[in-house]
Amino acid sequence: MPEGPTAAFAKRLNSLCRIEIKEAADGDKIGPGRALIAPGNRQMLVRRLGPSYDGADGLLEMKQADAFTIAQDEASCAVFGMPREAILRGAAEEILALAKIAGAI
Repeated sequence: MPEGPTAAFAKRLNSLCRIEIKEAADGDKIGPGRALIAPGNRQMLVRRLGPSYDGADGLLEMKQADAFTIAQDEASCAVFGMPREAILRGAAEEILALAKIAGAI
């Protein structure tokens, strides 16, 4: 977005939403219930602090907690990265084409 309206945009969204929304400032932390909007004419860089926690790890934790888990198959994926990792880690109970996932749930 151009410089200028992003602060007002964030303030307006903050007044309408149940989560906190603000124009990002250096050092802001991302967390549950909070959305940050890049200041006008600026890009944001997000840096992870602490251990990595990706989708494949999360799916494995769900399976270990006895959840029914599904990974999308390679043939129907535009990008197979996370499903491949989940499958390699044994996190997927079923591996299905995208069109079949809703029915399996």
